[in-house]
Amino acid sequence: MSGGLQHLAAEAEMSPLMRTWGGLVLSREGRRLRAALRRRAVDEIVEQVDLVVAAGLAVDAMDAVKAVDDHRRAVAGGDERLNALLVRIELNHVERVDRIQRGRGL
Repeated sequence: MSGGLQHLAAEAEMSPLMRTWGGLVLSREGRRLRAALRRRAVDEIVEQVDLVVAAGLAVDAMDAVKAVDDHRRAVAGGDERLNALLVRIELNHVERVDRIQRGRGL
């Protein structure tokens, strides 16, 4: 083997990323496939994390809306006129929660 080929063989031997489980050097297509599979796996992980975050946000949003609704009822104490005024404030809160949940911020 020439010096250049020996050098390349030694590099392939030392680079586990360039080798398959069988010990052969991967072709260009094989490396592309491996990269595509890794990207797909990462995309699926990101999607799972997004779902968990969205679920947490939804639960927190529902808890916050319920807390505001309960507080409005307690403050109004049966006074319909005061309750009507406080409903407007509560609806502002619900709209804000909706904007946050849709990613539009406060």
